[in-house]
Amino acid sequence: MAVAIFNQSLRSGQPVIRGDEVVASTGIEDYLESEVPILRHEPSSACVVTKAKRAETATDLVASSQVNIARTFDWRVPAMTQTPEWGAELTRLIESHLRAAHEKHGLRCALRVTPTDIRDQGKPPLLRRGNHWETLKRSFELCVEAGAHLVSIESIGGKELHDAGLMYGDIRAIVFALGVLAPRDTAWLWDQISAICAANGGSIPAGDSACAFANTAMQLAGQHMLPEVLAAVVRAMSAVRSLAAFEHGAVGPSKDCAYEGPIIKAIFIVAESARAESMARALSAGDRPSVARLCTDSFAGVRDLYEICSPPMVAMMDAMLAPPGVIGARQAGAGFGGCMVALVDTACSDAFRAAVMDAYRSVTNVMPEIYPVEAAAGAEVLVGK
Repeated sequence: MAVAIFNQSLRSGQPVIRGDEVVASTGIEDYLESEVPILRHEPSSACVVTKAKRAETATDLVASSQVNIARTFDWRVPAMTQTPEWGAELTRLIESHLRAAHEKHGLRCALRVTPTDIRDQGKPPLLRRGNHWETLKRSFELCVEAGAHLVSIESIGGKELHDAGLMYGDIRAIVFALGVLAPRDTAWLWDQISAICAANGGSIPAGDSACAFANTAMQLAGQHMLPEVLAAVVRAMSAVRSLAAFEHGAVGPSKDCAYEGPIIKAIFIVAESARAESMARALSAGDRPSVARLCTDSFAGVRDLYEICSPPMVAMMDAMLAPPGVIGARQAGAGFGGCMVALVDTACSDAFRAAVMDAYRSVTNVMPEIYPVEAAAGAEVLVGK
């Protein structure tokens, strides 16, 4: 199981996450003088590190204190999944420390828990039944109950064929493993994970990553055991797994351990460019169903693939799609939650405005500003002026 914590900037005066340690402190000096529990790899308890040990790590902490990044620490050992109670206890312990850090210091954090996909421990692997699957499922259930904010997995569907194909340079086996077997398994698996999150509430089904596929290929290429071009192709094809997860309940943020993020974003950009041309044709033809579908697909891509969505945007999207008279709605701008647009029948614009304001305010406690506008002809060439 892997546990990742995302936090704000690591400046002095804020809690610090360092490597495989979590330190709740008001600053470097307080860190050196305190006896705050540090979470390590023991599955049953937190241990207290002495002041001498804290002094040894002070240099590293000072060096990291100005870096505005998210730090993670992992328990990448199957034992935390094989014994689901251990992983759940660890999740509960970390979540309580993060909550305390938020209450005391205002540090906003998110805890991602990634159970190890142990389904391949039997030979041949049974992916949809048997003890290994039941244990993995139980690990997800207990970690969600214990307070995981995000849950992910690095699934292994297709690995038995992919690894053999990789070693023998069999591109057909690699394509079949990553393009057929992997998404089939991912679709089934994420239906299960999404259902677990929905049943228990509070946890977000985040995303999948082909770490064991793409990174294995790149490591072998780095050791001159594979052509680099083949490894790059494997990395690109591995993004299919993440896309399948999004189609079956994952909503992000993506796992990205196989660096599939740029590939997924590129896929969105290509599709979004095509949607612009399709939208022009739909508007010219007065094809309202196509306009609605293109708007919805664009917003889903921004949310799931490009990952520039925000909770206020989701709330506004829900508010805009509910009133009568709306034709379509989507994001406008860079995705920071400042502006969205809806196409509405002119006769319904006043009722639409009132309904959206009430619905959005009831969810966010913020009064939005809504501006009725009409489409203009756009840019044109002015001859002789």
